[in-house]
Amino acid sequence: LDYLRLQPLFADEVGKTIDPIRLRGKLDTAMADQTLADLVVRGEQLADGIHLVVLLTPQPMVVSLVIHDATGAAKPVPAPLASAVGQRLAPSALDATVAALRKGYENEGAVGFAAAWTAVKSGAGVAVTLDENPGERLTIAARTFAGAKQVKPAELETLLAKDLPLGTPWLVDRIQRAALELEGYYWDHGFGEVKVAVAPPPDHNPATLTFNIVEGAIYHLAKIEVTGVPAADAKRLLALGHLRSGALFNRSEIAAARDKMMSALVAAHPKVNVLPLTKVDPVKHTVALAFEIHLDGGA
Repeated sequence: LDYLRLQPLFADEVGKTIDPIRLRGKLDTAMADQTLADLVVRGEQLADGIHLVVLLTPQPMVVSLVIHDATGAAKPVPAPLASAVGQRLAPSALDATVAALRKGYENEGAVGFAAAWTAVKSGAGVAVTLDENPGERLTIAARTFAGAKQVKPAELETLLAKDLPLGTPWLVDRIQRAALELEGYYWDHGFGEVKVAVAPPPDHNPATLTFNIVEGAIYHLAKIEVTGVPAADAKRLLALGHLRSGALFNRSEIAAARDKMMSALVAAHPKVNVLPLTKVDPVKHTVALAFEIHLDGGA
């Protein structure tokens, strides 16, 4: 099979002058999928030219595959990896498995992950062993809010106390959701430029979770208008939102106003769409707001 796959790659060398650089490129192409353990091109001098010989050494077959945990005990082999038994050894696939394991453990709050695979000759093939050590699983022992100046850290701590209490495992997805929750809190209190990022985890327990916060300026609403409908309807819809110029910018209140306008219009216009558009003035720290009405659903 390797011969059939690779023969066309080298067939056009017939009739050409030997070019080591071109041949090296073809060797790299042939080895790219790692189904071959080795590939050598050798030239034999003939009376009228060179006889090009390509020597293939295929990867051995995998006769068994075992995963050991940190204690040396065998673990269940995931189905995608178990399918490697009976197939040729694929180093790139095993490396990808190690990378996926590392990512999975890191998402679960583990630090110090280590894993390595070995292939030892066994009968007509090789026995593959993957040894893994997940390292230490972190637990959130404390939280800090670096950069929180205009909002008291105690407010932010209270915000996270229910869904991410101290003592919680360091789960990356939950921590990222907490960062979004913090951003949302700022957005609802006038902070139109806020950015919240999670600091890298420490390398051991007790673990302190740090949110790096850039608060930015506080913004207020400037002009508020409704477009796309007659003036009388615009006035009525604007009143539904209970928004006023000079009030703190609040993303949730703007979203709620948009929903109220949609509800008021949808009975008569089933395809209606309401787009809240903002125009930010970074000097005056204001946000002009326009609710653009599309009764036919267009954008």
